[in-house]
Amino acid sequence: MKLAIVKPCFFRYTGYIQISSIVDLFVTHGCGKPIFENFQHGFRATVFSRQKEKNTENVTENVTENREHIILNMIRENRNITTTQLAKRINVTRRTIARDIENMKQNRTIKRIGSDKARHWEAIQ
Repeated sequence: MKLAIVKPCFFRYTGYIQISSIVDLFVTHGCGKPIFENFQHGFRATVFSRQKEKNTENVTENVTENREHIILNMIRENRNITTTQLAKRINVTRRTIARDIENMKQNRTIKRIGSDKARHWEAIQ
């Protein structure tokens, strides 16, 4: 259970706490309804932090697209750049670069031109 910190400005009422407005603030900001219970000589409030959306698929997609954009720009700068050089400059593994390049070739973003010894990249888009 995670606790959210309630800012002191919520308590600037004339000596008492307006619990209903605090509850409304938490609910409005996506934190869920706090639980208030009698506790010893006062009360205890349990509050929850915001629920984070599990959206790893979109995050992974965005990171890959961003990396492919960087690769494309680097190929435009130096069409003879190797996958090892790309991996070092972007700080990822060579296998990651190879996977991104294969994806870019399938999407017809880049292609490899020339013989085995004298090849270079060409950006199609």
